[in-house]
Amino acid sequence: MAILLIGYILRKKSGKQPPKTNSLNITGIGCHGANMILTIGAILLFGTLLVNSNNIISSNSQIAAQNEYYISALAIGQSVIDEAKTKAFDQQTVSSGVASPAP
Repeated sequence: MAILLIGYILRKKSGKQPPKTNSLNITGIGCHGANMILTIGAILLFGTLLVNSNNIISSNSQIAAQNEYYISALAIGQSVIDEAKTKAFDQQTVSSGVASPAP
């Protein structure tokens, strides 16, 4: 910003104007038309980015919900297994616990 201000002040003191360049008027659409095309292109790119990020976020939330169900199912299954381990499974083990096999 300061460089632009210094350049403006120096031009005012010297009285010289910079040469007019017509770099954006190559195709004949003018400066405003080129800015419009650039703006439309930027909006299209931003829209594409928005749609892709929305799909990714939606997919991640579905995966997170599925993982919650899997964790709940595993916890219930583990509690059933733990309860089954504590109970006797035949007449011999009703009065005493299940013996571990010797190594």
